[in-house]
Amino acid sequence: MGVSYDRLWNLLEHKEMKKTELKENAGISFNVLARMSKNEPISFESIEKICFTLKCEVGDIIEIKKEDNVAEKFKAIELFAGAGGLALGIERAGFDTLGLIEFDREATETLKANRPEWNVIYDDIANISCLDLEEYFGIRKAN
Repeated sequence: MGVSYDRLWNLLEHKEMKKTELKENAGISFNVLARMSKNEPISFESIEKICFTLKCEVGDIIEIKKEDNVAEKFKAIELFAGAGGLALGIERAGFDTLGLIEFDREATETLKANRPEWNVIYDDIANISCLDLEEYFGIRKAN
């Protein structure tokens, strides 16, 4: 998510006020003005000064925008999954687990019961390792 001051710039245009006038009238520094020009966060104290000067609300000058180019999550395949402890840690670290492979039937059943959304595979790694894992897990190579 990112900060956007587009609403502020539109409001200034509507009020026929220049950025330098806002800086002087609100008592904010040139540094604050420069940070806003780059859509960087500023202190709430500065936002309060601007709102007081322009007689407006915070939402009239600032908005939080969802970034369009959010980085794709890393993906993992866990071999010898056991009870899934590593997969839990990987999930909490923000990774997507594409699959867990475990040879122990009871461990596999427990994993499937506890995490039905996980792709838990009960098989010997020797049977899986000879497969094309990219194809098996639907992985696309990055260009």
